[in-house]
Amino acid sequence: MQDSGNVPAVREGIAWAAGLFEGEGCFHYSAASTHIRASLNMTDYAPVEQFMRIVGIGKVRIQTRPSPRHQDQMHWDVSNRPGVIHVFELLRPWLSERRVAQAERALAEQGAAIARAAIRRATACKNGHPRTPENTQWIRRSGRPSYRSCKECARLGRVRRTSAEEPGA
Repeated sequence: MQDSGNVPAVREGIAWAAGLFEGEGCFHYSAASTHIRASLNMTDYAPVEQFMRIVGIGKVRIQTRPSPRHQDQMHWDVSNRPGVIHVFELLRPWLSERRVAQAERALAEQGAAIARAAIRRATACKNGHPRTPENTQWIRRSGRPSYRSCKECARLGRVRRTSAEEPGA
């Protein structure tokens, strides 16, 4: 990989990208949204664009600042598990122990959340009602996939709609 003499070879380019990520990037998992992300922020566009070319994945966008005293930020990120794993494995040999631990922790937390969500989906609806044969109905629509639906959620939805249609409600 050669770019204007800045990155003479693929290996050196990846090492350069890891150094930039070590200083300006992070791996992050949000328990509230269950999203995982690798991101890098800088005020200089060229290194962020170079980083994206080297890792071969992600998006760069400009985060404008409302105050003229602050410069706009160039923000690169990848926000899906396979993409984060790709970036982590690519940069890992050059990352510090702290950054490796940060990535491993984010991936482990998201993996555990995915497993918990799968168990919850198997045993309860999104509102916590038990997913039993008596409380589950299958909705079939012509030409479209069938899906499970919670009878209790459907009943509560009918009650809400009925009460909202009543005069004075």
